[in-house]
Amino acid sequence: MNWKGRLIETISRVAARWWFPDARGEWRFFARQRLLSLLHAIDPHVVISSHEPATTLQLGMMAKTLGFPWLVDLGDPVLAEYTPRRWRRRSLRLERMTCERADAITVTTDGTRRLLVERHDVDAARVQVMTQGFDPAIGVDPCVAVFQPEFLELLFTGSFYAFRRPESLVDAVIAAPGVRLNIATSRVPASLEIRIAQHPDRIRLLGYLPHETVRALQRNADVLVNIANDNPEQVPGKVFEYLGAGRPILHLEAAAKDEAGLLIEAKRRGLRCAMDSSEIQVALAQLARLKHEGAFDAAFDLSEESVQEFSWTHIGRILGRRLALLVGGKCI
Repeated sequence: MNWKGRLIETISRVAARWWFPDARGEWRFFARQRLLSLLHAIDPHVVISSHEPATTLQLGMMAKTLGFPWLVDLGDPVLAEYTPRRWRRRSLRLERMTCERADAITVTTDGTRRLLVERHDVDAARVQVMTQGFDPAIGVDPCVAVFQPEFLELLFTGSFYAFRRPESLVDAVIAAPGVRLNIATSRVPASLEIRIAQHPDRIRLLGYLPHETVRALQRNADVLVNIANDNPEQVPGKVFEYLGAGRPILHLEAAAKDEAGLLIEAKRRGLRCAMDSSEIQVALAQLARLKHEGAFDAAFDLSEESVQEFSWTHIGRILGRRLALLVGGKCI
């Protein structure tokens, strides 16, 4: 980043020490005024708060106090593994108040649903699991990367976080003949930059790409690579986008009961293995053999029909029915 970017990052880091839940908390004052005017002008049938940031829950609670039905789209718990220690008590209190006052709650995984029910004694009937999803493929694929038939072409799209480290994957790719890893991301760890420089024929950095281009690449790669979140009960939104691409998925996990891996396995959509270089090499050898035998379709179920329940169209219909019931005054 240039000096302006570093200055903004510093200001945000300092602000996050004082604003709850982080620097985005400063938005609440302005959003509150705008929300009041919108509620008066529109008089909506229902108000939806989509978390995070937790600021949206504070605003939604205000709408509920004014008498509007309130649905909370709670992606992650307010009190999560990454919550700073200084905000943990406040986060738990807001989470409890949300569970008590919301007319309905949607979460993305069964694990989050169980956690809320156990942590706050929530009526399970008020918590609906609605996963993230994918958009069906439309139009011609504007593929910018040339995937070569002699390689097993792996594709990773997304971001690398502190818990999402690619070193074991990269070491396995370098050690596996005939395998190439393509990475579409805006920023890579320094350790990966070194390996790219040393093995440009085996690791290809595509940089930041428009979302539609990324989706096209996903539909054309041999295998899509997903690195599990730190929390085994979380299923990253990227997994559902991968499901919609119709390609085998190699899922790398740190826990045996990782929900994303269990989903991929249940749908016969790919392979799951530990984030260990030697185990990844075994999986890569199996995938390379299947590719060269033309046996992907026999080994996996890559049809869109098998994952149709995760399409945004299907999920939207479910949400529509839930909202209709909520507005009708019935329990969801």
